[in-house]
Amino acid sequence: MTELYKQCVRVYDQMASSVLGPVYKGYLTYLFEELGLGVSRYTPVMRRLVAMGCVRQIAAGGRGSMSQWELIMRPTEELYAQATSRRRRSRITELEARVEELEAWRLSQTETAAS
Repeated sequence: MTELYKQCVRVYDQMASSVLGPVYKGYLTYLFEELGLGVSRYTPVMRRLVAMGCVRQIAAGGRGSMSQWELIMRPTEELYAQATSRRRRSRITELEARVEELEAWRLSQTETAAS
């Protein structure tokens, strides 16, 4: 499996080991640091965990306040593959829509120039 998947599992497991119930309260930037992951990994990992349905943000953190995340389920390879597939599909759909808009614009420009 990919490095991103492995990082998702490591982060989720670390979050889960830090709580007694279904809600993680803490500073995720410190958690990433403890795992040896750079801050640049925060967004891709957390977005993928959300996309897989593994976590849900309850409250955003900041200076002096901890973030709160509901822990829903541990990441699996199947959830990762599904989330990756949905993401690719949405990008393709977005590109198809943009191409259709450009083709319609080009056609309208051609018709305007012909008249």
